[in-house]
Amino acid sequence: MKTTKKAIILLLLVSIISTVISINSCENKNQDYTYSIRDALKISTWVLDESRDENGYWIEDTEYINRSFWFESDGTVIDSAEDDVFVEELLKLNDVRIMVPMGHFTPDINIYCEFDGIIEADTDDEYIRLANRSNPNDTIMEHKNVRQPYKLHVEVCPLDRYYSPLETYVMLSSTKLGKEYSLNINAYRFDNEESPIIRAKLKFVVLEDKSSSDSPDYAELSPKGYSRFLSVELVSYEYSDSYIILDELWDEE
Repeated sequence: MKTTKKAIILLLLVSIISTVISINSCENKNQDYTYSIRDALKISTWVLDESRDENGYWIEDTEYINRSFWFESDGTVIDSAEDDVFVEELLKLNDVRIMVPMGHFTPDINIYCEFDGIIEADTDDEYIRLANRSNPNDTIMEHKNVRQPYKLHVEVCPLDRYYSPLETYVMLSSTKLGKEYSLNINAYRFDNEESPIIRAKLKFVVLEDKSSSDSPDYAELSPKGYSRFLSVELVSYEYSDSYIILDELWDEE
């Protein structure tokens, strides 16, 4: 009896796998879904290099645009133009990272996604709006939902942010200390734009800006109770049932 049950389970698994393979074969030949779904949707952003002392702090040069320094707790001063203080990295599940301060590249939060299909960013957070920076014509941050095939650069705009009046910068901004924001990233196959095969969720938390006590110009960059720094965390990464079965089989190999 046990042998019969095992045989039935095996036949069911083979049937599911055959169905998935059959669906894949009907896809556009330029698409390849044969890799592990765990690595299919790539989400990245600019974060503080893990080798940096977390007790240090970062500060912008108020005289030169796009020049900044990292001050480590041992007194070492690093010119970020000559050394990689912030690096673009793929986000890992439940790994909290410190993001590049808002204003270093753009005044908002920037997230980069890649998937061999359709990528969607959406939010039910009432305090943020989105812009699709992959589309050069989309320059207004007013969306709650943006979509793009293959690659998506989504800019996340906090509505309760503060803009710096410094004339030497195009635009700097900060947002309320302790505030949390959320963003959903969904991935779809080209043959089904209604049911995502991957659902991911990001959480952003506004952190204390440790440069505030050492920078005489900080008051112009951010008022009290605001900060340019946020942490980012990939808090969930889920995919459809058929891929869960395949993924478990790969884990057993």
